[in-house]
Amino acid sequence: MFGNMRRLGVFAAVVELQSFTKAAARLGVGKAAVSKQIKLLEEELGARLLNRSTRSLTVTDVGAQIYDCAVKMLDAAQEARSVAQTETAEPRGQLCVASTTEFGRTICIEALGALRIRYPELHIRLLLSDRAIDLVGERVDVGIRLGFFKDSSLVQRRIATAQYGLYASPDYIARQGAPTSPAEAALHTWVLHSGTPSAGSWVFRRGDDSWPVEIPPDVVTDDTAGLTAAVTGGLGMTAGLDLQMAVAVSQGTLVRLLPDYTLDPLINIYAVMSDRRFRPRRVSVFLECLDDAIAARRALLTRGATPSDR
Repeated sequence: MFGNMRRLGVFAAVVELQSFTKAAARLGVGKAAVSKQIKLLEEELGARLLNRSTRSLTVTDVGAQIYDCAVKMLDAAQEARSVAQTETAEPRGQLCVASTTEFGRTICIEALGALRIRYPELHIRLLLSDRAIDLVGERVDVGIRLGFFKDSSLVQRRIATAQYGLYASPDYIARQGAPTSPAEAALHTWVLHSGTPSAGSWVFRRGDDSWPVEIPPDVVTDDTAGLTAAVTGGLGMTAGLDLQMAVAVSQGTLVRLLPDYTLDPLINIYAVMSDRRFRPRRVSVFLECLDDAIAARRALLTRGATPSDR
């Protein structure tokens, strides 16, 4: 059907960036070359894919469908190329990963540890920050981001979904008791990260029922390590993501409170990359190890065992 996969790549870049000029810059070609490829693709398909004017660029209904197909075909072609070219090649060199602090110091570290055991010639550069990092400027191979974001210039893959729950240390529970309802939880001491999406207002859910609760935090910090130390030290309770808290709960450092309840919002976790056209093998093997680490955390949530017990 398509005479040239390159045209699909050009079209996908234009749609994602909403600009011929930006697409040309990403692809390293002139704007005229991009326009020519789009024209050839439209002629080949016999349909208009883009509506263009001097001030705007929009995708037609047909164009949107073609874009969805193009993304799948480009990803499949890249996967086939990777299999054919690097199936037996051992990745080496440097892998740069950027992650939010807590996810990085827990799940990413576990994945990177397994990666180094499998591929000792691969060197790791890990950037941890709760602020957005410029993936291109910092030459990052893979970024880990939590929650919704919109950046059409980046390639994203959802790797997990995490749910907030309520956690406290055994020491805090011994002193203050454990809440038996969302209303009681609101009366306790709360320690929260300043970047928590629902800080100050939470919705507890159990089945189809929900309870909105106003909870002004007693302690707020912008430092993840400080928050962890405060909660494990018994200063108060916190709302944390189940995947990130799984090991602490399994080891008895923290206790899940009101386990029949979850807290909004549900958080999607994404692996983000800057280039769709080429995925180095070092990235592919890291994502495999990351999937394994997330699966191990899921097992902790259901079995209550630490990774070393498996």
